[in-house]
Amino acid sequence: MLLGKVDATEETDLAEKFEIRGYPTLKFWNNGKVMEYGGGRTADEIVNWMKKKTGPPAEELTTAEAATAFRDDEKKKVVVVGYFASKDDANAKVFLEVAANNDETPFAVVYDSAVAAALEITEHGVTLFKAFDEKRVTLAEELTAENLKKFVTSNSLPLVVEFSHEVFCCTATFFSSITKYGFSFFFTDCPKDFRRRDQDAQPAVHQLQERRVQEQCRVLPNGVQGLQGQGALCDHQHRR
Repeated sequence: MLLGKVDATEETDLAEKFEIRGYPTLKFWNNGKVMEYGGGRTADEIVNWMKKKTGPPAEELTTAEAATAFRDDEKKKVVVVGYFASKDDANAKVFLEVAANNDETPFAVVYDSAVAAALEITEHGVTLFKAFDEKRVTLAEELTAENLKKFVTSNSLPLVVEFSHEVFCCTATFFSSITKYGFSFFFTDCPKDFRRRDQDAQPAVHQLQERRVQEQCRVLPNGVQGLQGQGALCDHQHRR
């Protein structure tokens, strides 16, 4: 794979031809066809996006070692594993279809029960592993493309997040997530204070996720307060 860069302030004709409107702009060519880059801005996110566009949508895990390495890779905060009877399984095809259209999250597929067992997966279906909150979640709904997309999106960020530059860079994922669940934001200059109040808010956010409350205003421990609700931004600020 070849990489190239262009100074659009110098190569103005080229910039106009490819409709460059802002910087940086990344474009990808595959077999002569150009597409807009739609992934994140870190090196790992760019590499993952390019692998998705040039290789299989989901990595096939054929050994227990490969499976645990995929799950435990510290560079990947969220990974999704599908376990199916065979490649011809209808659910496997839905899984691969969704994987092909997700540019941010690594997907893997398993067809061997022994490999699935290494991940403590005993039944066919989809399991999402993450480096935060409950660490793993299993898709409970019917495996449809729409259900799987929502499942991955709603579990791709922690229940309680700080609205940082990192979160801002994945705004699409963030705002897609809060259409179903409420999240908590803390605006503070003290990282240690944020961590403590993060822990204060966790029980309430878990309740929100379970009940899927439409609108509920509550005061949390230690003066943390805010609006919780479906599709609502929760601005939790503490009183000094």
